Amino acid sequence: MVYHWVDSAGGPIRVRHLHGCMRDRYLEQNYLRIDPVIAGCYQRFHPVDWKRLDWSSKAARQFQTEAIEYGVGNQGFSVPIRGPNGQFALFSVNHSVDDKTWAEFTELHRREMILIAHAFNQKALI
Repeated sequence: MVYHWVDSAGGPIRVRHLHGCMRDRYLEQNYLRIDPVIAGCYQRFHPVDWKRLDWSSKAARQFQTEAIEYGVGNQGFSVPIRGPNGQFALFSVNHSVDDKTWAEFTELHRREMILIAHAFNQKALI
């Protein structure tokens, strides 16, 4: 589970619940600028499966390979959230499983993940 947000003043991205080493690497390498999850979800209001995002650039593929090496799953589901004063956040769940298993999981738990995303965001805003 990962929660990203950017404040309305364009301040630095904040990342919660990502393994410490990957979080540090993400921030050090400024992966925000190439992360297809961030870019793809910024353009959407509905949840998105990571397989539907554009991973075609060399930088995006290298980022994904490195993220998997650091323990991020090969599958993911992100809920974009918009809040007061231009707040943009993402709630993401990931796991390493095959496509069929992941599709079944996301179909079964889609509503719950959306509710959890908004509850988590509400707590973060307090």
